[in-house]
Amino acid sequence: MADEVDLEEALDALYATPPEDFTAARNGLAKALKGAGRKDEAAEVTALHKPNRLVWALDQLALHRDPTLAPLLEAVEVVRDGGGEDAKTAVANLREAVADAARAAAGRLDPKRPTDRPELAAALNAVVADAAAAERLATGRLLELPAPDAFGLGPSLPGPAPKRRPEPKAKPKPRPASTDTPPVDQLAVRRAEKRRTEAAKTDGGAQRALARAEKAAADEAEAVQAAETERTTATEAVAAAEAALAEAQSALDMAEAASVGAAESQQRATADQSDAQERAGATAAELDEAITELEALT
Repeated sequence: MADEVDLEEALDALYATPPEDFTAARNGLAKALKGAGRKDEAAEVTALHKPNRLVWALDQLALHRDPTLAPLLEAVEVVRDGGGEDAKTAVANLREAVADAARAAAGRLDPKRPTDRPELAAALNAVVADAAAAERLATGRLLELPAPDAFGLGPSLPGPAPKRRPEPKAKPKPRPASTDTPPVDQLAVRRAEKRRTEAAKTDGGAQRALARAEKAAADEAEAVQAAETERTTATEAVAAAEAALAEAQSALDMAEAASVGAAESQQRATADQSDAQERAGATAAELDEAITELEALT
């Protein structure tokens, strides 16, 4: 559904569309956005101009992540910063990067023309000398070529000098000096604002998730502390029970020892009593015998 269209992805697809199909694709996207109630975005899409074949080929470097684009942009930054320790080498490296990128962009054009590579090299010389144009090239949103080569790189490839083709539309009337600054890309502004809002939402969600995680960690720490306290209490109770058990065992041992001693004493007393009874019996017998003998004498 149009109300679920990711505008950035839709624009990538639009700028990847060959120039001959660009207008129909643009109008279709604008119609879908308008039907979904996204009228401002629909109006901005409708205002987009079809890029010429050179601009389209350059945009494909970013849209298809061509490996020649990153070295080109890095070389541009070095030259823009003054070239480092060797400005001459920096400019030579930039010229080589322009040639490589022009060759890659020319390979995406169909049908091909003999002048494609030199014209693309001249176009890139102009683009990399303009910071805003270089930034649009990096995102695949280059709309038109800026003023010619401000770095003074000259042709980066052999071949005929690039020819200016007549513009399909009449040249615009001169603008007042106050409008020399390029117009603000309202669509880019809206996209940037949308990304900022989404980033803020993401950051807010991350903060809430962090707060939940911190609370969960605190709760878990409290639970661990409570468990540790319970473990300590249980350990102390076990130690006390073991001490009481040892004391009870000691008392039992003493009682058993006393019981054994009493039993032995009782056995000795019984034995002594038996001996005494035996001796008393023997004495009584002797007495009876003596009495009998005495009576016999008398």
